[in-house]
Formats: sequence, structure tokens, C-alpha cells
Amino acid sequence: DDPVGTVLGPLTMGQTLCLAMILVGATLLLRAVTRGQVEAAYKARFSPDAVKNVALGDSPSKGASGARVVIAEWADFECPACAATRPVLDQLIERYPNDVRLVFKHFPLTMHPNAEKAARSAVAAHRQNKFWELHEALFENQENLEPEAVERLAKEAGLDLKRFVQDRDSEATADAVARDRKQGEALDIKSTPSLFINGRPFVLSSSDMKEDLEEWVKLELELTKARAAPAAPAPAPAAPSGAAAPAAAAPQAAEAASP
Repeated sequence: DDPVGTVLGPLTMGQTLCLAMILVGATLLLRAVTRGQVEAAYKARFSPDAVKNVALGDSPSKGASGARVVIAEWADFECPACAATRPVLDQLIERYPNDVRLVFKHFPLTMHPNAEKAARSAVAAHRQNKFWELHEALFENQENLEPEAVERLAKEAGLDLKRFVQDRDSEATADAVARDRKQGEALDIKSTPSLFINGRPFVLSSSDMKEDLEEWVKLELELTKARAAPAAPAPAPAAPSGAAAPAAAAPQAAEAASP
């Protein structure tokens, strides 16, 4: 049976050759693309050159302080993708409470009119040790982050509102947000969310952020475990040939000397 002929009907010699050339060309192209993708993915995941120096400073964080996996996230409170990523990161912290730590960095995008003010509001909340409470509220109310609405959220989160407004509007808070953004730009961040895991930029390899991130973290835990494992002790040097012979002969000598 000829499945191609069944679908297309009888083919002339020229049509057959043309189809064969198309199939061969497509196969070669697929191989080239796949090879390039594999090489790029391998380099991004394992090359030491891909690891960046990510200063964490006093940025808000949650998870174990001595975690083997540290995720630094640059995010924008008006970014829908950032809002979708938040529960995925929270689930990782819950699943690996002793092994994963999340550090938040601000990267408000100019396309979002309220992102800068929301970032400053989060910094102000951090000054009252309420960052994560407001962080959650901002993402859950992402569709309305006008300053007045954010002030209501801050009050509901238990913040001292007068101090909150003063801190939000201060130059020091604006500088804190700008530092995070400049740090992200130095790391070539152009979109949000952007994640760095133990200094290595996280590369999404499919459309499933949860699955990709879970696999990345699992592998990172295995890699850090392998790096931390003590080296096997070196084997004892072999005795020179014949060195043990006198020791073996010593008892016989002693017996011969006995009366």
C-alpha cells in the first residue's frame, strides 16, 4: 500500500521527486533548528558563563534563609503574567520550605500607568514589615491600582496609613525602586516576570511555567546537593613490592633464634 498515493492520488515522476526534496529539506531544517535549540538550552542551563552576580541586598524575601535555591524575581504589579506567576512561586515555597527562598525585585514597566506608584507602595509596606501582605493585595486587585485604591489596600493590610503615604512619596523610596530597575537592566532584563535562580536566568522552555519551574528547581537541588557532597577520600598509597617481606619473615627468625 502507498499511503501518499492513497491521499494524493497517482504521482508523476516529477511530483514524486519534488515531494521527496521537500521532505528531505524539511528534515534537515528540523534537525538544524533542534540542534541549535538544544545547544542554546544546554548553555543557558549549565554553562558557568550564564551565571550572574545577583546582589540581593535588603530586598523582601520569604522562605528559608539558608535555602540552597534562591529565586530572584523582577516583577511589575500591573503585569498579568507576573500575577499568574505569583501562585506558582508560592507553591514552590510551600513544597520546598527548607530549600527555596524567593527574593522580590521591582521592575515597573512604562507601559503600565500605575506600576511605578504600586512599586513604591510595596517599598513603603516593606518599611513596616508588611511587604508580602500588600504584595498579595496588589496582585489580587491588579485591575485597579490607582493610588487611592492602593491606600485602601494598605489600610486593610494593617499599615499605618500616614506613615505609608509619607514613605511611598519619599525620595528614598523612589531611589529604592530605581535601584532594582537599574540592576535588572544591567542583567539585560527587558520584560516581566524575569527570574534568576541561583544567579542563572530562568528560561521558559514550554508554555507551562509551573512544570518548567518545578523541573528547574528539582534539578538545581540535585546539582547543589552534588556540589556539597564531600569528596571521596584518596586511596592509601600501595606499599612498594617486597616491603612487606621482612615483616612476614620476622616470626621465623625469632623461632630460629630460640633454643
